[in-house]
Amino acid sequence: MYDVSFLSSIIPYIVMEYIPFGELFHLWKQIKHFSESLCRFYLANIAITLDYVNKQSIIFRDLKMENLIVDAFGYLKLVDFGLSKSVKNVPHARAFTICGTLQYTSPEMLSSRGYSYSSDWWSLGILAHIMYFGSYPVQPNDKMNTNQMYSQIIAHDYAQIGPPELRNMLAHLLNKDPYKRTSLSTHMASMEFFKNKIDFDAVLRRQVSAYTIER
Repeated sequence: MYDVSFLSSIIPYIVMEYIPFGELFHLWKQIKHFSESLCRFYLANIAITLDYVNKQSIIFRDLKMENLIVDAFGYLKLVDFGLSKSVKNVPHARAFTICGTLQYTSPEMLSSRGYSYSSDWWSLGILAHIMYFGSYPVQPNDKMNTNQMYSQIIAHDYAQIGPPELRNMLAHLLNKDPYKRTSLSTHMASMEFFKNKIDFDAVLRRQVSAYTIER
């Protein structure tokens, strides 16, 4: 996130990249829901980033709109690794702490039986729902505890509305069985929601112009 750092005689300086558009959350609050093409572009952005983070043996654990910022070219950057967990030398790459933001939390995290990288991809599925429909699929109230939230998540059908291609993607990302859940950007790229509509490699190379995408 920073381009250069240097030290004067007494003060350290960090020169950071200028991010003019702030959090994705603020953009969403203004628009409330994104067009399908913009959802597709943002989800490809996040999937590529999340894939890289997981391949570094890190579970991010707090994927949400507030932790995604929009750069000067309209691309997303993932920020705030405060809750992330390195599982490089951990058996089965598992973590057990319940953390993050409740609306985005995976069922396996709430179950306290342990979770791994696929928990992050559940959060991506929640993000996809919010971007497209403009609302959280399950919204906890102030009095709801983790057991009650877990029960609501298990009972909810996440792929009941929307066009077939979207429902298929949500069914894969929000599969309640973490071992069957889509958890690689390469798998996402082959889904009908993305196939022949956006080039993940072009997004990775930043060759897709965000400003030509319909809002």
